Amino acid sequence: MAEEPKKPFKLSPSPMTAVLMIAFAICIDALQFFVGLALTAVLGVGLVVAWMLSLLAFVVLWIWFKLADNNTQNHFILMRVLAYYGALVVEFIPGLDFFPAITFGVLSRILISWAGDVKANKLAEQEAEGKELSAGKQRKLDRRYRGYGPDGAEQTREQLRQKAVADAKPGKDRREIQRRQQEKDENIGMKAAGIIASGAPLPVKAVAGSVLALDAYRRDKERRKSATRPGSPPARRDPYTEDVREAA
Repeated sequence: MAEEPKKPFKLSPSPMTAVLMIAFAICIDALQFFVGLALTAVLGVGLVVAWMLSLLAFVVLWIWFKLADNNTQNHFILMRVLAYYGALVVEFIPGLDFFPAITFGVLSRILISWAGDVKANKLAEQEAEGKELSAGKQRKLDRRYRGYGPDGAEQTREQLRQKAVADAKPGKDRREIQRRQQEKDENIGMKAAGIIASGAPLPVKAVAGSVLALDAYRRDKERRKSATRPGSPPARRDPYTEDVREAA
């Protein structure tokens, strides 16, 4: 039996990496404060040294986040930019550069990234339960699954679907999840076949009923044409009414 995943997306950066990042930021802020203060009193160049330390720290942290954070393009992008690069702006404002902005920026970015991971896990659970996601949320979730590869993503999604059914209460709740999963599978199949547009949020049953009704109308139209030809027997029933009834 395949191993059941606890969560499809782990916290990124990892807790250990986050601790190291915060410790590095605290050291830079402390060094910037004491060295900058000393050099200002002695040589008057403390502000320049503080700026150089800030710039060096942000370059190192930018590379570090690029390597350790897998959630840079999916959730809360604007909040991440404002928190992290806003701290960089504060570091270059005279009088505010003694505020530990680097530590604040690193901590904010880590927390925002973790919030994105939690949100992605929640969306994955909703998808596994057969709930409809908006187009934007579905794109973000698909981008997060790219790290698994096609086979790994499909396997993880199927395990989450089985887990959603197993975790539901027997009876009505479990049948409801299975029904939603089946409807979503049908919806995906109809979109793949081109019956409905890929971004259309229409319910599957309504679309399927419309397709069946349209087919019934076309069959009835063909029958009426054949009935008007010379020598054809008169129609004894109304096939359109019966076909529409079957479609409903």
